[in-house]
Amino acid sequence: MLERYRNPAIRDSLARLCAGASDRIPTFLLPVVRAEPAVGGPVELSAAVVASWARYAEGIDGLGATIQIVDARRERLMSAARRQHDDPTAFIEDTELFGNLAEQESFVGP
Repeated sequence: MLERYRNPAIRDSLARLCAGASDRIPTFLLPVVRAEPAVGGPVELSAAVVASWARYAEGIDGLGATIQIVDARRERLMSAARRQHDDPTAFIEDTELFGNLAEQESFVGP
């Protein structure tokens, strides 16, 4: 899968990939995240995806420029993402999206 993102022939924009993430990540990724600890599986890559989503949801890129967040839950996500600098689990404390993942050290740790 990672090879797809290294392929210059694939011209999918980061903005399109991130648009509507609050519909896709809870539907496709989080069920895997919840199942992995139960079977002793790794969650590091899934945690990295969620952490990347949280960083994106701050709405500011690495150079300080504004990023236009396109998501039905935009304000809620951005508010939580902005709090994560003082409260590292703020983004994943939204139980509607993440259930109790903020309480699971097997996910929070990575």
